[in-house]
Amino acid sequence: MKWLRTQLIAALTRAAYILLLLATLHASACNVPVFRYALERWPAENYEAFLFHRGVLSEADQQRVAALTNSIQRHNANLALKIVDLAESHGMDEQKLWRTQTNALLPWIVLRAPEREEKDDSLWTGSFNDSDSLTDSPARRELAERLLRGDSVVWLMIASGDPAQDEGVSVLLTNELKRLESTLKLPPPAPDDPAPRSGMPLRIAFSIQHLARNAKGEELFLRMLLHGEKVEQGKPVVVPVFGRARALTALSGFELSRNVFSQAAAFLCGACSCEVKDLNPGKDLLVAANWEAVFAGAPPAASEPAIIAGERVSIAPGNVAVAAAPTPARPVDAPNERRGLKMLASVTLAFVCIIVLILGITMLRSLRRH
Repeated sequence: MKWLRTQLIAALTRAAYILLLLATLHASACNVPVFRYALERWPAENYEAFLFHRGVLSEADQQRVAALTNSIQRHNANLALKIVDLAESHGMDEQKLWRTQTNALLPWIVLRAPEREEKDDSLWTGSFNDSDSLTDSPARRELAERLLRGDSVVWLMIASGDPAQDEGVSVLLTNELKRLESTLKLPPPAPDDPAPRSGMPLRIAFSIQHLARNAKGEELFLRMLLHGEKVEQGKPVVVPVFGRARALTALSGFELSRNVFSQAAAFLCGACSCEVKDLNPGKDLLVAANWEAVFAGAPPAASEPAIIAGERVSIAPGNVAVAAAPTPARPVDAPNERRGLKMLASVTLAFVCIIVLILGITMLRSLRRH
């Protein structure tokens, strides 16, 4: 009897696992390439900027606050700004963050990566006077321009400073990307794929953007790219970036090979097997760009949010006016009968899982009585 119970539990567990897996895959799979799905449907996570000060800000600092807020909203950076007056009471999170600061001269800025990032207390800290490059830099502007013009993936190559090493990796990457552009194939469209939101041509196009480790004005961007990554010191690093400036991972050392480049490219150009962003690899970078420009029409600019001491100001993307002729409003997915049936089938599979588990529990209780 004990053996029978053990076998029954194992069988029920396997059945429930398989059914749940099928339900998840059935609900989330589609044949839209990962890079395009991310560009159209994965908004970048907000970084957090804390501005610490004590008492009333000087007129000059108030002007800097207004300029920073205008810059965030005008350039659509994925940043949430919070002003913390140390002369007043504030939350435990802010207290803990402030206690970790050393040699801080008020007003002081602390930048933290999105909550889903594996982070320490801060990604970057500095004087409020040095916050001009918080949301923007030449390299980030170039990166956004490449993605918005239709590049599938931008391969950021961070130089090591050793000309021989850098040249070797650059040649290897260039040759492999050329080969992949001609050999990789986009997944064929499926009847129940989500409707495209952009009129941008769907194609495989790779580009390489070089970035020196001592590039002027790029200290924060470099920290962002390498934050939480395990890379070999003094070696070149390659970061594939796609979607709305989402970095897949940082490749270095033995990972800088044709095989690894090919695997990364195949994943990003392959079918988006899971539409849930948080279940996919990668991290969002802090970049100011009008991502809504990829759609037929950008949404109207939102009113500028007021800055309130002690409250977070989240700036949503899509507030830059596009200097072009009026265009139709951004399209919304049309009702899709097959997609509805797909969801119904997923719910049915989940319901079957529950029934299997209930029956299993009932049978086990019956066996125990006998």
